[in-house]
Amino acid sequence: MNPQPDSLRERKKRETRERIRDAAVALADAKGIADTTVEEICAAADVSVRTFFNYYPTKNAAILGLPALIIPDEAREKFLAGSGALIDDIVTLITGIGLELPGKHKHGIVKRHPELASTLMEWGSRHRSDLISIVEQRTDPATARLAVGAVMISFGDAASEGGDISPETVDTEVHLALDRLSALLSARAPR
Repeated sequence: MNPQPDSLRERKKRETRERIRDAAVALADAKGIADTTVEEICAAADVSVRTFFNYYPTKNAAILGLPALIIPDEAREKFLAGSGALIDDIVTLITGIGLELPGKHKHGIVKRHPELASTLMEWGSRHRSDLISIVEQRTDPATARLAVGAVMISFGDAASEGGDISPETVDTEVHLALDRLSALLSARAPR
């Protein structure tokens, strides 16, 4: 089954979002985050300040490419109907809603600018409860909290790791981070 091609409007929105993010990363790398302004990002991306804030809430969110977390009804229903491994289905839910880790041309953005780690964590915290409430519909509350936490930690680790992270490879990178987390937890001494 071939997915429907993006409408012209959706394609233009995606291009604008990428242009803003690319300009934000380039300026942050050239001048540093503290010395980069939203106005400079807008000028480099050829958008208005109002347009910038339609796509990203902050300069750091633009550098990281963090969209508002909006889970479409279709994605929610697909997750709730899922019968696969809970962790895998949570990863699929998150990657299916447009979360993009910094890509190849932004290799290691969090490594280059460690101050972005707090932005990533804050974004995750803001949206964690929304994800947990969906996951709780498939499992108990304690499992939902742990599963969402593990997936969010893995997204953060994948973003911090750098490398070739693109929409096509994000699922693999997050699963590799989950494997590292699993190995770390299995190595802990039993109580």
